[in-house]
Amino acid sequence: MPLLQGSQNNIGSVVGCLCVSTIAIILCIWCKLELKAGLHADDAFILITQASWYSISGLMIWDFVAGAKGRDVPTITAELHQALDPESFRAAQVTLKVVWFVAVFSFIALYTIKMAILLLCRRIFSVGPYRNLFAVLMAVSTAMFISVEVANIVHCMPIESFWELTVAGGCFNFNLFNLIAGVLDIVLDGIILAVPIWAVYHTRMPLKLRLLVCGIFLVGGFAIVTNILRLKYTYQPNSRYGAYITETSVSVRN
Repeated sequence: MPLLQGSQNNIGSVVGCLCVSTIAIILCIWCKLELKAGLHADDAFILITQASWYSISGLMIWDFVAGAKGRDVPTITAELHQALDPESFRAAQVTLKVVWFVAVFSFIALYTIKMAILLLCRRIFSVGPYRNLFAVLMAVSTAMFISVEVANIVHCMPIESFWELTVAGGCFNFNLFNLIAGVLDIVLDGIILAVPIWAVYHTRMPLKLRLLVCGIFLVGGFAIVTNILRLKYTYQPNSRYGAYITETSVSVRN
């Protein structure tokens, strides 16, 4: 099947976003070096986040070229039920493998960007109780990342049964898992956003300056909005993705 128009547009979007983020990071590091501000641990976590985004982008492009090519997983699965042609079979395997690895790298990126923000805030608010509060949030973020990532990796057993359609396996409800992880992530993001705003607002700076700095932090609320929208459009209450995969595997074996 030739590359669909939707896939071409998606590849362009992915590459464009990748270029913008890369340029932004290069400019950030360049400014720090020029101002002799030095590089810190938060910069390392930003680089890890960008490396994860490179991995996610590469996987998505691979899917657009060799996998779904613009089609969604239910469409490919329906095609497999109708006719087990080799092309649809390979496309389904590529797409499901991409979905699994993208989820792994996405949770890494979400964690490392949180750590970068918290480390930066810990350097800015280096006195008072806020420094310890940011340390607690770092510990909570780490614990949540480990639990969510492990659950994501082993949510199908054996693991390869997620993408190998001829391998029998069982999976728990991926949609429900994605919803719970997303809600916890939104709550944690809200707390991380609220703490520095609270700290700035209660300083002795002029009110106009306090409002300006709080406004800068509030820009981070865009990430919360996008996360809410992501959950809204990806969560399907009546779909159990793990069972969907198992059903496809049974059909292929039969």
